[in-house]
Amino acid sequence: MLKIFLSTLLFFFFSGCFVPQSKYKAKIQEIDNLQGMLEKENERKRQEIDNNARLNVLNKELKESITKQMEELKRLAQIHQSEKSNLLQLLDSLEIHLTGKINQIHDLQGQKMSLEKEKILIEKKWLEQHELENQLRQEIAQGKIEVEKVRDGLKVKLIDKILFESGSAQIEKEGEQALKKIAEILKTSDKTVRVEGHTDNVPLKESAKKLYPTNWELSTARATAVLRFLETNGVLSKKLSIAGYSEFYPVASNETPAGRQSNRRIEIILLPGSN
Repeated sequence: MLKIFLSTLLFFFFSGCFVPQSKYKAKIQEIDNLQGMLEKENERKRQEIDNNARLNVLNKELKESITKQMEELKRLAQIHQSEKSNLLQLLDSLEIHLTGKINQIHDLQGQKMSLEKEKILIEKKWLEQHELENQLRQEIAQGKIEVEKVRDGLKVKLIDKILFESGSAQIEKEGEQALKKIAEILKTSDKTVRVEGHTDNVPLKESAKKLYPTNWELSTARATAVLRFLETNGVLSKKLSIAGYSEFYPVASNETPAGRQSNRRIEIILLPGSN
């Protein structure tokens, strides 16, 4: 429309002025060129506006997308933090549980070692008892000697009849034979040996009172005599000790002859050795 208007205007202008045809056509061409440039510029502007609109839309969409992604990241971060906290609590719980199990294992290992040591001691005690019983089987069969387990070791009990005359601390031949068998075993044992003397509650005869005023002295003298005999027959002195208990630790009633005979005894206690 603008082109037609300009062309008409130029026609009348140049016609009235008697402009040459060539100049007229050049101006028309120039107008066409300007019109094309204007249309191109307008098209470029329209495209720029369209591009800016699309960029605005894309920018808005990008912002919305970034906002959503940030919110999702925050949500995931919270979940991660929660899971991390839960995992840390679980690790702490597992560590406590593991520590408890390790302590239990250590305790069980300690118990196992203790049981193994106890087993060794029991086996050793059994072997010692078996050896003593084997060596003294004749005296045991005759009821003159007894071998029994005590809490920490073994006890060999000899009635006074096999060892001493009444009111005496002199060891008889039969007693020496039994004590020699015991000494042979004790020489190689790592046990400590306590010799205990016991009597009944009958007062000593006047003839015996010259050496042993009471049963205290008699029980101690008899224990000492047995200790000296064991020492002479190879048992180490540092492993030996004695005790005299007089009538105060009876194993039977003193109201009967049989009970009093049981109470008159020597006990050799074998205990674990000290380092």
